[in-house]
Amino acid sequence: MGPECEGDPIQCNGSDRANRHMSGFKFELNEDGVRELMKSPEMMSTCQGYADKALSQLGNGYISTQHTGVNRVNVSVAAETYKAKIDNSKDNTILKAVLSQ
Repeated sequence: MGPECEGDPIQCNGSDRANRHMSGFKFELNEDGVRELMKSPEMMSTCQGYADKALSQLGNGYISTQHTGVNRVNVSVAAETYKAKIDNSKDNTILKAVLSQ
């Protein structure tokens, strides 16, 4: 590694390709902005959209719940009825519905 990576551990990971700056662009994450985004109504709406698509494939006996946690919004899909719980247990129905999107 050459002197161009002194003091910059991201640029000095042992790869010659990683040591070169092609554009001089430096990315800095705005942590407060990310935190705000992850707890926003828009993010809740996006997550609920995924849950709604899964529910539309699952049929009766499944529900979704949502809440805003410490770090982010949370939306869950769960089997509510005994029949749905058995179905999900045997066939991973919820997982398949969520992953099929």
